[in-house]
Amino acid sequence: MTARQALLAAQGAGVRIALDGCDLVLEAAAEPPADVIALLARHKAAVVALLRETSPGSPPASPPVSAGLAFDPATLQAEADQRNARAAREHSTDRFCACGRLASLAWPDGRGREIWRCLECGPVKGRA
Repeated sequence: MTARQALLAAQGAGVRIALDGCDLVLEAAAEPPADVIALLARHKAAVVALLRETSPGSPPASPPVSAGLAFDPATLQAEADQRNARAAREHSTDRFCACGRLASLAWPDGRGREIWRCLECGPVKGRA
């Protein structure tokens, strides 16, 4: 399932979605189905990027990507890795999540590098 399909599922369930910064604001006449909320949560970064693309006057989600979709998870992680490498070179303590927020959790990915996540995107496991 893609972010576009998650948005269509939400629309089909009568859910209106707006952006508040990097947060999704859901409005519906009745409680949205749990599977729709789960889909939106699973694809949140991509949904935010897609809504920013289609909403006039919204700030860009991230620098444009020349090939592929701007919300491709691998691309977002690669961009975060580049920002984190630059921060390390500059002796900065800031690290960034793939969604673009400042990260607070890191854990090894099994290939000898650390994956950084913000509190909203990160799993329960990790180290600060």
